[in-house]
Amino acid sequence: LQATLLIYIAIGVYCRKKGIVSNASESELVSLAIDVILPCMIFNSMTTELKSIDWMKAAAALIISSATCAFAWFLGSIIYKNASKETKPSLKIGTLITNAAFMGMALVSNIFGSEGVFYASIYMTVSRAFLWSVGIGFFSKTAKGNALKSVLLNPNTIAMMLALVCVITKVHIPEFVGSAIKNVGNASSMLSMVVVGTMVAKLNIDDIGNSKAVVFSAIRLCVIPILVYLILSMLHIDKVLRGVIVLLTSLPAPSMTPMLALRYGADEKFATIILMQSTALSLITVPLLTLMYC
Repeated sequence: LQATLLIYIAIGVYCRKKGIVSNASESELVSLAIDVILPCMIFNSMTTELKSIDWMKAAAALIISSATCAFAWFLGSIIYKNASKETKPSLKIGTLITNAAFMGMALVSNIFGSEGVFYASIYMTVSRAFLWSVGIGFFSKTAKGNALKSVLLNPNTIAMMLALVCVITKVHIPEFVGSAIKNVGNASSMLSMVVVGTMVAKLNIDDIGNSKAVVFSAIRLCVIPILVYLILSMLHIDKVLRGVIVLLTSLPAPSMTPMLALRYGADEKFATIILMQSTALSLITVPLLTLMYC
């Protein structure tokens, strides 16, 4: 999965180097990804993953997932309290959310089977809620305007709310509409990483070894999943649920980070560095943590 991600990034690098994508078109691609394609992906994945719910298991997964995200939010707020205004949003959102939407479900399915996929779908629903509320608030503070308005009227928040309504009320949308939404949403991973690739093309080799990014990667890939494992073990949480949460919290920074930084005027370059560095290091840390704790 990481290899696939790197291929998409390489395509973006090529497009930037060959002049196929400019600064202006890069911003337009970010808008297309955030405002159109990602909402379709969120709506389709939530209405598909949560179609059949075991409410007792869902309640347990919801509580644990919410507590895990809240813990990461608190940890990020403490650790990066004194970070610069330009880098703080990326550091905090990278601590709060992982790249579970791109990498998580396939890994969970291979290791934990259908029960794990169910727990993962609950976790990702919770993480999306945090991303498009708390997370978008991190970036909105760096830009002019009403942060609350940015959160509530964000297309991704609206898509998430509509999906939850459809799941709870069991409303079925017409098949041709659902098919169109699914097909548009399927482009999200590819387009997001190609856009990231256009940003990577602007980096220097020395940027990848950024010391602040190294500290971030250590916290994101090792410290948080190990702390989560220890806490959930002390609480005697179901082994499969614990394993799923630990695995999903061990993944690298979300691919959305550089695009949000570009959209809201944060440090796009630094956001790209922490994404690239944590993704590369996860090739080593994720298999090790999976063997140790899952």
